[in-house]
Parts: sequence; C-alpha cells; structure tokens
Amino acid sequence: MQSRVSHSRMQQPEVQRTISGTVYDLSSHQPLEGIYIQQINGTSSSSTKTDVSGHFSITVKNSSQTATLKFSDPDYGDYSTRTEDFDLSKDNTNVSVYMQ
Repeated sequence: MQSRVSHSRMQQPEVQRTISGTVYDLSSHQPLEGIYIQQINGTSSSSTKTDVSGHFSITVKNSSQTATLKFSDPDYGDYSTRTEDFDLSKDNTNVSVYMQ
C-alpha cells in the first residue's frame, strides 16, 4: 500500500502590527485632522481617522509582510487619495505621510 503525500501550498502566518504616525499637508507641513485611513489588503478591514494633531494609529492584519493603507479626505475633498505600502517587518510606529 502506497501513501500519498499532498503538496499543498503552505499559507503564511498572519501578522498583526500597529502602524502609527502623523499625516501632513505636503506644502505647508501642517498636520491634517480628519484624514480617513483604511487597510486595503490583508485579512482585516481596519480603519481610523487622524485626530486634531494629525496623529493616527491603526492595527493591521496580513498574511504577507506588506500592509497597504489608503489615505483619503472624504469630508472635504481637499486632498488627493493616496496609497502607501508599509513593510511589517520594520518599525512603523512614527511614520510621516504627506498629502497634496
């Protein structure tokens, strides 16, 4: 009797990390309040908004080493939406993001 070995693709373990920092206006370098931040890849759909000082903190989950966040200004539309990739193997606890 022969045994069969299944060669299934091994799934990467899920990584959970916190990404935090400040969102600024590209021209004035002033912090931006109310910027909406959403994870657009991975195993969670986390979202948050920047506070009055432009600060944010978001916990992301992903099975790859990269988390992609979307930054948008849905309330006023003054800033273009942008996406930013974050390497989850690095320290992402004091990032700066600039919107134009």
